[in-house]
Amino acid sequence: MHDTAYEIGGAFIREYIKRHPCVVVEIGSMDVNGSLRDHIDAGDVYLGLDVEHGKSVDLVIDPLKPLPLRDGFADIVLSSSQMEHDKFFWKTFLELIRVTKNGGYIYISSPSNGDYHSYPIDCWRFYPEAGLALSDWANANGLPCTLIESFTAGRKNDNWNDYVAIFQKCPPELATPGERLSNGFTSYNVRTLGSDEVANRSDRTEDFLLIAEARQRLAAAQDEIRALNEKIEVLERDLRAANARDVDQHGVREAADQAIAE
Repeated sequence: MHDTAYEIGGAFIREYIKRHPCVVVEIGSMDVNGSLRDHIDAGDVYLGLDVEHGKSVDLVIDPLKPLPLRDGFADIVLSSSQMEHDKFFWKTFLELIRVTKNGGYIYISSPSNGDYHSYPIDCWRFYPEAGLALSDWANANGLPCTLIESFTAGRKNDNWNDYVAIFQKCPPELATPGERLSNGFTSYNVRTLGSDEVANRSDRTEDFLLIAEARQRLAAAQDEIRALNEKIEVLERDLRAANARDVDQHGVREAADQAIAE
């Protein structure tokens, strides 16, 4: 688990788990260099689901079958760096809504960019309107779902930009948003409940922004090199002229010495 996925997931858990004990289900829970399980209070119930046995996996599931949990089982459902590996993530999303209690929250973090990484497959990346589409998809299938907040997070020490979306299982008029997670992190294309505005809009991904910045630095360095080369050329001309004067003066001295000798 890369740094921002761990940090933003932890921030969600601290903000949205206010009552204890709380039932938390995480899909794609295997601990690979970190787990959101670390952020769960000892008094809460955590159930980790994944397609293989491993650390932090409590229940192995078949990705092509419904989740083996009853309706309204969990207060909080987590999916971090999982959806990109899910062949039919839109079907899985309906399952996440189904197993969430009415009024409960669903947290999704999935890459919007990054390297190809097959665990065991790599299928998808998520862009800014993904949360709206998923919410509409759930409602179209008879499951109440409201998008509370979504954004694309800036990277830190790794090369991933996470797409983060928070949903609540309820109609919009009953939604109870927490404090905006996007306020605590570098965030682009922020959507929040009750506003059609896209805050801190960026049509270019951070990859392209970094490339543009690198090109600007390269152009500035090239300009500096050209300026230095011009200074070197001037100094070389001055040096050649000085050498020529020295030669001329040496010739004059030799001629004078010869005239005196004669």
